Amino acid sequence: APLATRREDDAWYLDGFDRDRGARRTFRVDRMSNVLVVAPAGEVTDADDGPARTVTVTLHDAHYLDLLNWKRLEVISRQDGVVTARVPYFGGMWLPRMIAACAGTATTNDPEVNAFAVKYAKAMLSAG
Repeated sequence: APLATRREDDAWYLDGFDRDRGARRTFRVDRMSNVLVVAPAGEVTDADDGPARTVTVTLHDAHYLDLLNWKRLEVISRQDGVVTARVPYFGGMWLPRMIAACAGTATTNDPEVNAFAVKYAKAMLSAG
């Protein structure tokens, strides 16, 4: 999962989180092979990612609807400050990152997305 790119000593480096090793790593770009290009956080694409599944998101802090760039999110209900919405999910980390960005105030009905969000949040907290 890419975090940043930088140029150092006439070479480009990618700082990222290695999901296989469960840790932050730095990769020298000119030595990379078998690269998979994915959409940035918050962007939904359906190319080559297979069919979408619909995920229900529950936000206990509605200001994250305006603060974050949710793509194709459809609000189902608003009740007592809680927003329930549906969003297509094609896999990858864009939705888990969005959930993690809500600082513990959002959950989904999808155990895989929730687990990825928790893992991503823990990795970001330990990296800082």
